[in-house]
Amino acid sequence: MNFTDTQRLGSEIEISYQKHIWEMKLHYTQMEATFRSGEYDGRKIYLVPEQEFSAVLSIRPHKNFTLQAEYQYTGSSYEGNDFLNEKEQLPSYAVTNLLLRYEPKPNISFYMRVNNLLDESYATIKYNGVWYPAAGRTFQLGVRHEF
Repeated sequence: MNFTDTQRLGSEIEISYQKHIWEMKLHYTQMEATFRSGEYDGRKIYLVPEQEFSAVLSIRPHKNFTLQAEYQYTGSSYEGNDFLNEKEQLPSYAVTNLLLRYEPKPNISFYMRVNNLLDESYATIKYNGVWYPAAGRTFQLGVRHEF
């Protein structure tokens, strides 16, 4: 189904601060997503959280190295296909991530990343009572080259 008559109203705010080797960013989103016509008029759109928040703290102890910690919070949302907003909601969740990046020269970097550092159990999708769990703690190694 394709529901084209929907409305998303919200606000976003981002604050960042940088001094010497430190950088901090805070980001908050508040969103109300609703159906605007038909039998679901006024009901919330499923799988759309009303609130999201993230905080990032970075330190560059050397010009080539960055260590970054991230905290991401996502508010609750109605499960998929819950057009009437009557079923149990997906609960809110929060994850913490870490990143270490080495940039030997401009446009190229190597990184190590740990997502969901605390191995939180949560789901971002649920349809008809069936939960689809998100990944637990994951590790990434990578190379990035910008052209």
